[in-house]
Amino acid sequence: MRRWRWVLVAAIAVGGCRPGDADLPVRLLVREDAAGATLRLIPRHGVKINARLAPVLVAENGRLSRFTAGELTPDSAYFATPPTARIDHSPQMMRGMLRVSVCNDGEQVCRALAFAVAGERLTPAAP
Repeated sequence: MRRWRWVLVAAIAVGGCRPGDADLPVRLLVREDAAGATLRLIPRHGVKINARLAPVLVAENGRLSRFTAGELTPDSAYFATPPTARIDHSPQMMRGMLRVSVCNDGEQVCRALAFAVAGERLTPAAP
């Protein structure tokens, strides 16, 4: 059976947020399967993820994993459903930098943020 696990995401360049803040604007979920893992980016209540500057995980090995979603808001500016990305089981794929642009509800200007993703090792799910 597939399991969702929370991955700790530490803020490193967040205007107003410091590493260790419990109330980050986004959380990262990992769902493992035999071929790799699906990452899902979940916004905090009252936060929208900018679709025009789509999130990306830049792994330590330089590979990019871009986040996409099936649904956007009517103006195509934000993700209507949490965006996802696929990665392989390489341990380097879960260490790197997550870049995401977010807007608080009611704001017209989004903030570009960077988060360190460190120490999470992916392991294949048991058959």
